[in-house]
Amino acid sequence: MNRTCLIWALFAAVCTASLFNQADRRWFGRTALRQIRRVAVLVAGTAVLTVGLVMIVAPGPAFVVIPLGLAILATEFEWARRALRELRRRAGQAGRQLVRRRSATQTADHNADGATT
Repeated sequence: MNRTCLIWALFAAVCTASLFNQADRRWFGRTALRQIRRVAVLVAGTAVLTVGLVMIVAPGPAFVVIPLGLAILATEFEWARRALRELRRRAGQAGRQLVRRRSATQTADHNADGATT
C-alpha cells in the first residue's frame, strides 16, 4: 500500500514539475521577445527622434519627423505617449492662434483699405 502511494506521489510530482517547466519556458519566451521588441522600438524611435532634432537646425521637415519618432516610442513607453499628447495639444493651440492672427490681420488690412472716417 505504501509503495503504491509513493509511486503515485512521485508520478504526480514529475507531471506537475514538467507542467511548470513548460509554463516557465513559455513565460520566459514571451518575456524575452517582449524585451527584444522594447529594445528595437527604443533604438528605432530614438534614431528617428534624433534625426528630427537635428532637422531643427538642419534643413528638413522636423515638425513631421519628431512626432513620428515619438509615435514609434509611444508604442512601448508611457512617457513618450504623454509627450506626444502634449505635443498634439500645443500644436493645436498654435494652429488656432495662427488662424486668429491671420483673420485679425486680414480684417485690419481690409478696414485700413476701405476706411472712410
